[in-house]
Amino acid sequence: MSDLTITVQRDLALPRGITVSWVKDVARLALQHEAQVTRASLTLVFTDDATIGDLNQRFRQIDGPTDVLSFPSQEGEPFVLPTSARRHLGDVVISLETAQRQADDRQQPIDRELALLVVHGCLHLLGHDHATPADETAMWALQDAILGQFWGEPHAQ
Repeated sequence: MSDLTITVQRDLALPRGITVSWVKDVARLALQHEAQVTRASLTLVFTDDATIGDLNQRFRQIDGPTDVLSFPSQEGEPFVLPTSARRHLGDVVISLETAQRQADDRQQPIDRELALLVVHGCLHLLGHDHATPADETAMWALQDAILGQFWGEPHAQ
């Protein structure tokens, strides 16, 4: 995917050692791995628990914060765009506060948790889901493969 525009919005500062460039690299790898689009854009939003909790309530009717929400810009049949047009995939919203708690709970560095959440959110924008056990198994395997590639680790199947 050579023509990908990723916009990063930060409501909070990214954790120490995490750069906007690094976050874009994670998202780019997830989308390149899937190779479903050629000209596209997406937005990554890093926010707090209050903001993502409000979005979770408004759009999923679930009270409280979550780690990541994805808002695909298109569902159903795709709209036909001129070949020169850039397709907006949608928005991925990540709570940095929840991500840090989850990293602490799993006793792993925050960069591992954020990479997982970025990949997870991007896969949702591409239509992947985990609503059924079979879908979950497939999506988790895909996440593991992408993250293994990002970290330079072999992927066990």
